[in-house]
Amino acid sequence: MKWVLFDAYGTLFDAGKYNIKIIAEELATRFGVDSQTVFDLWTTKYVEIEKREDKFRTITETNRESLAFVFEELALGEDYEFFVNRMNDEWSSPKLLPGVFELIEWLKKQQCHIGIVSNSDDITLASAVEKNSLPIDNLVSSEMAKYYKPNSKIFEFALKKWNCSPELCIYIGNSMNDVRASSSAGISCVHIHSEMFDVSCHSEGVYICQVKEILECKKIIKIFLENNNFEEAIKKCPEPESNQ
Repeated sequence: MKWVLFDAYGTLFDAGKYNIKIIAEELATRFGVDSQTVFDLWTTKYVEIEKREDKFRTITETNRESLAFVFEELALGEDYEFFVNRMNDEWSSPKLLPGVFELIEWLKKQQCHIGIVSNSDDITLASAVEKNSLPIDNLVSSEMAKYYKPNSKIFEFALKKWNCSPELCIYIGNSMNDVRASSSAGISCVHIHSEMFDVSCHSEGVYICQVKEILECKKIIKIFLENNNFEEAIKKCPEPESNQ
């Protein structure tokens, strides 16, 4: 049986790294500092920590270390754990993006498995799925796999966990990290974005489509499920209109 896999934040859920901006503004209001300064310090430190290769860190751990740095730099004391928890709250209780529940309900009637592969912590991903009543039990987080996209090893972990082969999967995501990671693992991908990008892929047997809204994925998924390979799906799908 084939698998339809999804990214979580930004694809299914209306949440992501932009939530840092929201929490930075809350922090700035509480302490009377400039929100842009907080945001810049936080995100710069976050990226710096992300690039370290000494050990795997969860998103919570990375936010904790980043916020500790912000508080020290701005002499705000040591109550940064409150804002670490606020970030987790944002990612644990996001709203569904338009069209998501309709697509998942349709998929549940098809002959396929459904899963999520996400750059997230275990508890926030599970909470987001549960609180939105999404009927998806197959979840792989970066915390579980110990890798983040664009590293394809997060998908290799998922394929092994679910005992499936990449040619029987299609991945739906909204970022180039989704495209790079899934295609490098041999998984075809649908990229959701309001603008068309160069999504050139050199992995043999991997095909990439682009759509502007998640419900547009339905026709591509349907052809994918009904054909032996995704090349046939590409041939039957019209070329997406590029933004002028």
